[in-house]
Amino acid sequence: MLHLHRVAKIFGLKAVLRNVSCSFAPGSITLLAGDNGAGKSTLLRLAAGLSRPTAGEVARAENAVVGYVGHATFLYPGLTALENLAFWARVYGTSRERGRLLELLDQVGLAAHAHERAGVFSRGMAQRLNLARVLMRPADILLLDEPGTGLDVSSRELLRAQMRAARDRGACVVVVSHDYEGDSAVADRVLVLRDGAIAYDGPPDGYAPGAAESAKPAPRPAPEAPAAPKECAERPAPGLLSLALATAGKDLLLTLARGSGLVQALLLGLLLLFVFSLAQGVGERLSPQNAAAVFWLSSAFCQVLIFNGLYALEERCAARVGLVLAPAPVQGVWLGKALAGLLLLLLAQLVFLPAAVVFLGQEIQGDWPAALAALLLADAGMCALGSLLGALAQGEAARESLLSIVLFPLLVPLLLAGVSVGTQALGAPSPDGPDAWIGLAAAFDAVFAAAGLLLFGFMYTGDDA
Repeated sequence: MLHLHRVAKIFGLKAVLRNVSCSFAPGSITLLAGDNGAGKSTLLRLAAGLSRPTAGEVARAENAVVGYVGHATFLYPGLTALENLAFWARVYGTSRERGRLLELLDQVGLAAHAHERAGVFSRGMAQRLNLARVLMRPADILLLDEPGTGLDVSSRELLRAQMRAARDRGACVVVVSHDYEGDSAVADRVLVLRDGAIAYDGPPDGYAPGAAESAKPAPRPAPEAPAAPKECAERPAPGLLSLALATAGKDLLLTLARGSGLVQALLLGLLLLFVFSLAQGVGERLSPQNAAAVFWLSSAFCQVLIFNGLYALEERCAARVGLVLAPAPVQGVWLGKALAGLLLLLLAQLVFLPAAVVFLGQEIQGDWPAALAALLLADAGMCALGSLLGALAQGEAARESLLSIVLFPLLVPLLLAGVSVGTQALGAPSPDGPDAWIGLAAAFDAVFAAAGLLLFGFMYTGDDA
């Protein structure tokens, strides 16, 4: 089901794992033990495909469904318990029926808290909700990194019962735990890491934690790689569009209903419009070209804040990891963010447009059908690019600087098209007409749509510690 062959993982100058080889069979529970810093979490991330080995090979059964529980919960604090499960059910392609979701919450003792936001949950309640998320999608390979953290006694017994149930249906379960006495009772095997290498690999009764001398050394792995893991039964998986719609719906719910980030974007755009209006003398007004430029400059700044906010939603509780592990193509995240960003940008522009007319003294008198087409094409390109570069905004420093710096030079063709057609819509004549600029915007959209589909997976699923 899962095999690691001579795997090494190096962070900087430190070797976290060294020449680790081990196999995990279906229908088994392996307890992964060892001191802090021994490499247990790193091994699980390698097994899940969330990190790439520096050397060696990680092989999983073809079509295997991986369930992963890390130190974070993958839950959105702004969504209720029921809304969180509904979102992940859509991402996983499982049943979203209200009765089924309430049944899952009842299994983990959270039925009474179905309509409370996850952000107010205690650590134990959040971990139980995380367990419900994992239970909704039967996994072939179940990787649990200290899943009992914050759980009370009854919740830990529920967790162990679910581990046994997963084993009984043929899943491969690997669990990291500091409660050796409790979890070894359900384990078929104990694998101990010490200083990045396997110190013991055998039955639970052959190992005594804390007594290094009683641990029998693990046999050295054979130099040849074993046969590839067998294929798992293929299950229907949600497609790119399904993941995109789920992501866009969740983002709009958090942004519109919870007010995440949109207000700041609107205020910045309006502030720019107001500042430029102060540059006019008494009785003067900006030229149509300058007014169109100010409108699009406000839109561009607003767009940066919108996508910073949309991608920041995934940083809390490491929800990005859950999306990367989803069975649908990860490009659905790019498309969903772009759709949500497009709707939010259009909403902001509905505010900016009348503000530009009033503050900058403009009149609507030009070719508005062409202007509307240019607006939609320019917005689509801005959002395709913004969503693509949002993949780089996975850290706080990147969100604050890199995205803003890289974005504006790439937006110049779209901004020129928008300003040119917008100038004509405000009554200024143009010898070029709108067609050439609309064609430029359409070509820009096609280029960055293709770039998003090709590059997003590499950018968003990058290896991290």
